[in-house]
Amino acid sequence: MATFRVIVALSFIAAGRCTSVSKATLPTVTLPYETHQAYSLIDGVYNFSNIRYAAAPTGSLRFQPPASPSVSSGTVDTGIVGRMCPQADPLWLGELAHNFVVDYVSGEEYTGPTSVSSSSYTPGPQDPRITEDCLFLDVLTPQSIFNNETASAPVVVWIYGGGYTEGDKPFYNGTSLILRNIVDGGEGFVYVGINYRLGAFGFLSGSGATENVGLLDQRFALEWVQTNIHLFGGNPNNVTIMGESAGGGSVFTQITAYGGKNTPPPFQRAILQSPAIYPITSEMQQSSLQGFLGLLNVTTVAAAQNLESSQLIAANEQQIALAPWGNIPYGPVASGSFLPELPSQLLLNGEFYQSIEVMVAHNSDEGIAFTPPTMNTTQNLPTLFEDYFPALTSSDVAYLLDTLYPATFDGSYGYVDAIGRAAAIIGDTIISCNTDFVNKAFSNNTYAYEFAVFPGIHAQDVSYTFYSGASASVSNVTVAYGMQDYITSFVVSGTPKSSLGPTFSKHGNGALELEFNQASIAVTQDPTSSSRCAWLQTAL
Repeated sequence: MATFRVIVALSFIAAGRCTSVSKATLPTVTLPYETHQAYSLIDGVYNFSNIRYAAAPTGSLRFQPPASPSVSSGTVDTGIVGRMCPQADPLWLGELAHNFVVDYVSGEEYTGPTSVSSSSYTPGPQDPRITEDCLFLDVLTPQSIFNNETASAPVVVWIYGGGYTEGDKPFYNGTSLILRNIVDGGEGFVYVGINYRLGAFGFLSGSGATENVGLLDQRFALEWVQTNIHLFGGNPNNVTIMGESAGGGSVFTQITAYGGKNTPPPFQRAILQSPAIYPITSEMQQSSLQGFLGLLNVTTVAAAQNLESSQLIAANEQQIALAPWGNIPYGPVASGSFLPELPSQLLLNGEFYQSIEVMVAHNSDEGIAFTPPTMNTTQNLPTLFEDYFPALTSSDVAYLLDTLYPATFDGSYGYVDAIGRAAAIIGDTIISCNTDFVNKAFSNNTYAYEFAVFPGIHAQDVSYTFYSGASASVSNVTVAYGMQDYITSFVVSGTPKSSLGPTFSKHGNGALELEFNQASIAVTQDPTSSSRCAWLQTAL
């Protein structure tokens, strides 16, 4: 059982390293608005860190779409100042959920708290990198590519996850993916990690608010790549966007942006890992807005726009911290020209970029990390789902619970107890079925895989994606390297392959997927291709 505890614990945390060298011989790049010098050269990869891609979203630009940066005075920016958007963690998503999930997957009884109390909230110290002026990106490029004046290397843009309320661009190190591709016989590629606004700063919506500005930040960064990546040896016509959890959900929205009408898109391929989208209704939007304004003691977004940054950061942190178990108050909303409907509906209507190549992924137990421990009895389920998904009618909820996910605990429906049943519904509705929607929209002409290394919980796979030889959360190194091979070869050529596993066939009419499990990489059938997902796509 101790092994399970370590695996689960490391799915909730991550560690990184920072190394710098003398600036004397590091190269510079002249952008249209500034000159930027590489921050470091590690393992043959230049890191151009903290490059501004948009103006500071403060003052009149607060809560507004991103704008182009001003031309600098001519000084060289070294990227030495780290930037991190204001962010916060729900209290339940930290120690509470961690302890509950550890006990559940270990087969032990959970006896801890089952709700979040305002008395338990104490503001913590702020990371010194946190600032509203956070619209920056990092570019990692192999020295061999950068020094080749005719280089036109593939590009991957990483969009971080974190529930649309937390995350930052260097949290995972893209160098590991570049080096794995080189070890596997490739020439590497250019990696871009972007910041985008989070929480109330990026996803405030409702009366007087401009919705989805965090998604617009991402789009602005993708357009920056189109204009500038050639300066780093990258090919703007060979770009893959990639993200996990909220990052995967963000990729989902970029595929359906503007209903697929603004063509061509600023990318050619997409990798969606556990794409998380919560169906936020207009009533939920207004509730989050009023809660935020109430903490600020103002009544309008315009008034909030004029407050001190420290007040807004504190209110954002408090509101998110005290969210009920399983709830995250902010995320993409179906409103405006960028996202006129939920991505699932836009796919159903054929309103998306249909020319791109796609890889999708889900984990074997996406829902347990978001499931309240109070779901240990079947009586609590109807109320939970009426609260979580107010768009569902009472008859919808009855069909969901009686027909699609009945209280049958013999394993035939994919669960053996009430908690597992709730986790299956939550995982499917928020994450797993999104991969099915994408597969179907692209006529199954996609590559799909499932991360099933026990316990297969949400975000456990990311340490495999970015494995660098130093992560204790990776229990099978061969599986980690195989996953990296498939991902990086897809980035480079659109065809995933690895000598460490079987041929990666397209999803096809047989709903095939690769399964990365504890012992091996195997071809299996995709469990998301089901009547459950088909019903959810039209009901939510």
